[in-house]
Amino acid sequence: KEWDKPTTQRLWGKYRDLDQNGHWKVKELSVDVGKSLSDQRHFVRSEHWHIVDGELKMDLQFSNGYSTSKVYKTGDSIDIPVKCWHHATNVGDRPVKVIEVWMGSTLSEDDIERR
Repeated sequence: KEWDKPTTQRLWGKYRDLDQNGHWKVKELSVDVGKSLSDQRHFVRSEHWHIVDGELKMDLQFSNGYSTSKVYKTGDSIDIPVKCWHHATNVGDRPVKVIEVWMGSTLSEDDIERR
C-alpha cells in the first residue's frame, strides 16, 4: 500500500511523521533489508521503538557504559533513554517496519550525535 503521508527517503530506507503534540512525536520507519541507521544518541529526547513487522538488531550503549546487542522481532519493543547510543540494523529477509515514539522537551532531527 502506498504511504498516504509525505515520506523522507534515507540511505537505509524511509520514514514518515504520523502525529505529534507538544512533548511527543510518532514516526513510522521502514528499514531496507541489510541496511542500518547511523550509530547515534540524543541529548533531549528518549525513544520507544515497536517492531510491527520484521527483524531488527539493536546495539545499545547506555550512558553508564553498559552495552547490549539483541535481535528484536515482530511485536517486540525497545526503550532508548536520553544519551544512550543506539545502532539499528535490519537482519531479516524483508523491510522491517517500526513505530518510533519520541518523548522530550525538544523534538528535532537536530537533536543527534553520530559516531
